[in-house]
Amino acid sequence: IRLLIVSSGRRDGELKCFIDIDSIDQHVTHKTISCSWGDPTDTCPILVNGLSFDITTNLHTALRHLQSEDDTLTIWVCAICIKQMDE
Repeated sequence: IRLLIVSSGRRDGELKCFIDIDSIDQHVTHKTISCSWGDPTDTCPILVNGLSFDITTNLHTALRHLQSEDDTLTIWVCAICIKQMDE
């Protein structure tokens, strides 16, 4: 499975993340969030693997709320971890 790792940091700084691929058999501890609420055209960028990636403002707010100043956050987010364009 693809998991999003949110770097630790201050909530007013740039949101930096990367994708990690793990086996579902590894039982990686992670949080899960669905982001199918709000206006899908109201977006803002984050960095994922060093590249700009637009997410909804609601998802950005949720990730900011969950982000720690001291530890990384491992989370499965449907809008990021599922290859949306791959049928």
